[in-house]
Amino acid sequence: MEKYKKRIIEAYKITQRTTAVEVTDIKKIEAMIYAMADKFLELEELKELKEEIRMTRLGQMLREDGLAEGLAEGLAKGIRALIVTCQQLGASKDVTSEKLMQEFELSKEEADRSVEEYWK
Repeated sequence: MEKYKKRIIEAYKITQRTTAVEVTDIKKIEAMIYAMADKFLELEELKELKEEIRMTRLGQMLREDGLAEGLAEGLAKGIRALIVTCQQLGASKDVTSEKLMQEFELSKEEADRSVEEYWK
């Protein structure tokens, strides 16, 4: 497997040095290199490779998408938990909506929609 890692690193370095290929094509080549790395390398080798190769635009985009997904999921869970708690404490839908606007900086429409969605 070590030979694959060396080849992948060399292929990546070539993409970084070349000036004869357009940037968009280089990004496509990098994506293929990553696919090959994922297919041929073990987890430990991938970790080592990550240290040697800087994160490309594709890698950054994937990371940002993952972060955005995680934040959205966490926000939805927090909103749902606040609504359930307010309901259990006997708060009205209006009070709950106000709390959502304060705690999560939601618009009135977003808060009302969330209350309607999660109110049991």
